[in-house]
Amino acid sequence: MPFSFSFYEKLALVKEVHAVLKQTALLPCDITSSVKGDSVILVVWYKDEMTPIYSLKHTQKLFLKKTFLN
Repeated sequence: MPFSFSFYEKLALVKEVHAVLKQTALLPCDITSSVKGDSVILVVWYKDEMTPIYSLKHTQKLFLKKTFLN
């Protein structure tokens, strides 16, 4: 079964972002939770619904590892 991004659209607010070539785009990311004590483990941004382009990963050392995916 192929990956379906529409499944995740039902779970979270998804915003489409457009940018001009070679300019900066701001990627919105509200990672607050309504569940007390809940925390983020991984945040991934996608291009064209299928290709992950950037991620932030929470590690045991309490910092976020930024990764550009290509």
